[in-house]
Parts: sequence; C-alpha cells; structure tokens
Amino acid sequence: DLLAFVRTIKLHQIEGASGYQHLKADLDERAALRSGGHVKQVLVRTMLLE
Repeated sequence: DLLAFVRTIKLHQIEGASGYQHLKADLDERAALRSGGHVKQVLVRTMLLE
C-alpha cells in the first residue's frame, strides 16, 4: 500500500522540506492505519526520483 501511494506522488508535491514533511506524515498515517496502530513511524533511508 505504501509503495502504491508513493508511485502516485508527483515531484512538485514533495519539493522542499515542507513537501517531504507532508509525505512523511502521510506515510506514517497510512502505516499506522494499515497496521492497526502497531507502526508509529516510517523510516525513509533513501529516496530516488526519476
């Protein structure tokens, strides 16, 4: 579900620090919902954009 969500994001949506923060918040929220609250935070180690 997270990868499918990330694939729908356009570059202009995540440009800059605030764009990344919004993406991170969305990923954290989706992970928490899908895991029934077991996941608190998603760790993004690398991000490659084409």
